[in-house]
Amino acid sequence: MATPSTSIVQTENAKSVDASLWWDSFTLLLTELENVSLSADLPPPLVKKLTDNHVWFLDTVSLFKPPNQKSREALNSPKFNIGPHQLTVQPELKDAALTISSALCLDEVQSYILVKRSIERNTLAVDLIVHELLHLVMLQIFYQSSYPEHMDVDLFTLWAEEILIEDNLVLDIIFLAYYESFCTCNGKMWKKLCLLYEGIISGSVNFRKLAISAEALNYIYHAKVQLLLILIETLDLENLLQMIHDEMPFRQGSTAFSLVDVQEMDAMISSFNAFETKEAGPLILTWAVFLCLISSLPEKGKNIVLMEIDHVGYVHQAFEVSSLNYFLEILQSNILKDSDGPIAGYRSVLRTFISAFIASYEISLELEDNTLKLILDILCKIYQGEESLCIQFWDRDSFIDGPIRCLLCNLEGEFPFRIVELVKLLSALSEGTWPAECVYNFLDKSVGLLIPSKTRGHVLKVIDGNTALVRWEYTQSGLLVLLFRLAQELYSESTEESLVILDLLNRLVSFNMAVCYALMGIGNSLHVEATSMNGYIEKNLWVNVGEIICTLVKKSSTSCGGAVMMSMGVNILVKMLKCSPSLVSTMVLKANIFDVALKMNPFNDGLSSGTWLLSGRLAKMLLIDCEHNDRYEPLTLSGMYSIVLIFS
Repeated sequence: MATPSTSIVQTENAKSVDASLWWDSFTLLLTELENVSLSADLPPPLVKKLTDNHVWFLDTVSLFKPPNQKSREALNSPKFNIGPHQLTVQPELKDAALTISSALCLDEVQSYILVKRSIERNTLAVDLIVHELLHLVMLQIFYQSSYPEHMDVDLFTLWAEEILIEDNLVLDIIFLAYYESFCTCNGKMWKKLCLLYEGIISGSVNFRKLAISAEALNYIYHAKVQLLLILIETLDLENLLQMIHDEMPFRQGSTAFSLVDVQEMDAMISSFNAFETKEAGPLILTWAVFLCLISSLPEKGKNIVLMEIDHVGYVHQAFEVSSLNYFLEILQSNILKDSDGPIAGYRSVLRTFISAFIASYEISLELEDNTLKLILDILCKIYQGEESLCIQFWDRDSFIDGPIRCLLCNLEGEFPFRIVELVKLLSALSEGTWPAECVYNFLDKSVGLLIPSKTRGHVLKVIDGNTALVRWEYTQSGLLVLLFRLAQELYSESTEESLVILDLLNRLVSFNMAVCYALMGIGNSLHVEATSMNGYIEKNLWVNVGEIICTLVKKSSTSCGGAVMMSMGVNILVKMLKCSPSLVSTMVLKANIFDVALKMNPFNDGLSSGTWLLSGRLAKMLLIDCEHNDRYEPLTLSGMYSIVLIFS
């Protein structure tokens, strides 16, 4: 036993840190609350604990502090005090706490508390726990969340939602730890994550008991998606694509998984049933892609174990339950719209998966194949709004986007037969100044439809008895083809093609002013040959982009689609106004695109001298736009802004 003087010295040597860094275990507090009789008052010790932790209940997340020097110094001393609590520093736990602190950007003392409690609640050997402590601390919340059987309904609802919010935050941290390469995932950890995912989607983990409100259901769905994306990211499909690109064989150490790991992981995946659990399908499909990529590596014949695994069977099972649709649902959900999490990272993981899927399996370009349409819809959702991903796509050195670029080139090879599909994808890939320029150049160099006499070509595809797709040797800007198709749509009842072309033009001129200038002058140098009675004559055609847009706006129907077309058309005119104010303003006034009533002045040769008055038709369009359209720039704003520019 230490002498009194020794105890005094040890107490004096103990460092003191801010008392607010301490919190009592919520699990123990909730257990004590559950055990209290409903008819009795709370015991004074429990009341004191609740009072002391009142601030933590109200604002849990913000009370976890970033690292600081004073906390680090406290861990360097034999003991330290946190208010009335005193902790003895154990060297092995200190090292783990500093690792946690660095990885999670968490206060060193709070990291030590987490580590100490994690050790106390686990029966494994200390050295084994410390070895995987980073994962243990982040994952423990899923296994230790208990279901309080006796609790007020409102309090229980609040408790459940707060637990799920914390789960979402923990999963964001785990995702970032792997996505940003702070740590690597080996086979053992991947199987733990997979087991956790299986428990969540099957209901064996406590999540199902927490589904007691609409918000809680959203958080649970969010957690499922997060964990699925973590599992996809940790398979490291990007590395496999790089190995295929560099023609590297599969060897020990070339990936984070050994052959034994792959066999054990496959045994776990084979136990999933996509017909019973919808969420199992996307993971099964991802695993099939992983196996297909490995089997595509050089010297695959040497890995007999891998060749014996049937990845095609996994694909069939996943497609029978429409697993690709699940990825589109993720992109259409609020998870990637309203979340504060690493949205760009999640989109990047989905991009890598789709690229790996395209590289693994042949994608048919036939119209009746719904898989192509689904993949294009997914790609459009991934790239639209993510400038960094669009920049990577147009960077020829980006091997990850290589399979997607091949798909784009295949679509372009059938242009203008597949206009809607091609234009939709190009529109999504135009996010940002440089990507918009790349899209413009891509289309400008595409083969068009104006075919001078004696031009040679070859048949690409026979569509029916009277129609064939021919690739001509004469090159003309693909943008001109789109403008001609847009002009033709003025006299057609079909609006889908007009909408996708307008959307592309709208995004191009919005992201890059130089593209807007180029677009305005695109038709000035169109040179074709025509036939006359005496032979061939040359003609110059002029395509007026502004007049086409004005006519399209003027002819827009009073419907939801018409409001969208008007909105985008007006916004294009607004951007063109900035390039050439006098030319475009004169064009807009002459076209009278809004059917406005002009107050005529006899002294100004018929030009308007008064203020534009909104007609009933335009008012209806503005109302429809506000009610139904949330994707495009509101017609109200673009319409009013154009009027301000024209008359300013």
